[in-house]
Amino acid sequence: RGLGDVYKRQEYEEVKPFKENYAAIKKDNLWGYIDTTFQVKIPCKYDNCSSFKKGLASFEIKREALMIEGYINKRGEVVWQKEYSNWD
Repeated sequence: RGLGDVYKRQEYEEVKPFKENYAAIKKDNLWGYIDTTFQVKIPCKYDNCSSFKKGLASFEIKREALMIEGYINKRGEVVWQKEYSNWD
């Protein structure tokens, strides 16, 4: 199975290439991650995210008057974040 198979099944709106054995996936307009066995390892809950690099990936969560930016590890744990209120 490859990324093409993931698209064919139309499970996700978008899939980024695998980096460090994880690929970012977009479902219901939110991003999460799958591993090379295509199992969801980090649920889709981010408005934006990057591919993993050196074990970390950046993320953004935007909610009304709050935006959170930060980095997660491969377990989905936040290792650093900054919150902005009334950011628009």
